Amino acid sequence: MIINMTLQEFNAKFADELRRMNYPFTNISVLTGKSQELVTYAMSQNIWEYNIDLGMNFLSTWYPIKGGFKTFADVDIHTRNAYWAIGMMNDLLLHGVFTTSRRSKLVPLSAQNEKTLWDYEAFQLKKGFSKSSALRYRNNMRHFLIYLDSNKIKLENVGEEEVVGFLSIYIDKSKQYLETLVNALKRFSVFIEETNLIKSSIQHLIPAVSRISAPRIPSVWTDGDVDKLLESVDRGNPLGRRDYAILSLAAKLGLRTGDICALSFENIDWENKRIDIIQHKTGKPLSLPLPNDVGWAIIEYLKNGRPEADFPNIFLRHVSPIQPFSERSSMGGVISRYRTIAGIDIGERAKRGMHSLRHTFATRLLREKVPLETIAEMLGHVGMSSVDIYLSVETEELRRCALNPEEVYANA
Repeated sequence: MIINMTLQEFNAKFADELRRMNYPFTNISVLTGKSQELVTYAMSQNIWEYNIDLGMNFLSTWYPIKGGFKTFADVDIHTRNAYWAIGMMNDLLLHGVFTTSRRSKLVPLSAQNEKTLWDYEAFQLKKGFSKSSALRYRNNMRHFLIYLDSNKIKLENVGEEEVVGFLSIYIDKSKQYLETLVNALKRFSVFIEETNLIKSSIQHLIPAVSRISAPRIPSVWTDGDVDKLLESVDRGNPLGRRDYAILSLAAKLGLRTGDICALSFENIDWENKRIDIIQHKTGKPLSLPLPNDVGWAIIEYLKNGRPEADFPNIFLRHVSPIQPFSERSSMGGVISRYRTIAGIDIGERAKRGMHSLRHTFATRLLREKVPLETIAEMLGHVGMSSVDIYLSVETEELRRCALNPEEVYANA
């Protein structure tokens, strides 16, 4: 989708879109100032319509970057702002929307499309999808509706051009990102078709993103590295006491990050040494024994670390304003901080976020010959297929199951 209009009209649309996207006044002033400089340059070249070549020629003439490759941090503020403005103008020209904007949550949609988003979330919940999944897919489709609103396209009229145009914005993203977006669009297409919000089905217009057939192999820590990680936490201060309790819950009980974030006082049965929760991801109840060392870590944080605040959540952020972690927090900074302090080399490709401690917990149970049904129960998995992935990393146990080929041939 390429917008055809005069340079002055395009410049006015650029300013209008910045305001519609709720950019701060200072940003709008900077960006429109650079777009006016572009108009001055274009008039000197007798050009009256914006195109990508015009923008790049403007930059190379008025804001040349000499001396080889540089990052934005290496150039002056005026050059940085000029490249920022032209990049956003190119977005608007090609897609009718700022694809690089991080302000999508602040963008007001039409009243009808805002209602559509809320109805879509309710539709997903009714179909049995989890709250977190419904919220994530609703946010993905907010981008789609922003795209339609920006290009003055009604949802009922969406066809192949709009589907392809929207997906083309993200064509340079990772395969995993595209797959998520395509799946979200497919789920949304079912909703708008079943609720008669569209004139004709678009499900057949959504391209497939082929899946990688090989299963994902989870990253697993050695027992020694888990010990080093926990020992690296300075428990002599409130932040350290909090982080030690969080890491203990992940490493020694295999709790998901979302469930740790949501853990509240009422979830802990101190008398019977149990944790009873409704899992954030699945909505299913889960009960786990509370080991003494994990329980004492939580108690130490509550007595000598947790800020005074009227929240049901046990774990709080230690920066102002004091509040619980969001339900979508990955707590990546917690594990990364102590991984660095402990000097643990994770390799170039290994994923060692909080979820990797859950994988490690499951693998350790497998090594200790805990039945798969019990592991599935302790992890809160709905089905056994979710546990199969851990078999791929417990190579020592698998080797013991391997047949000796000489014995096979001897008895053939």
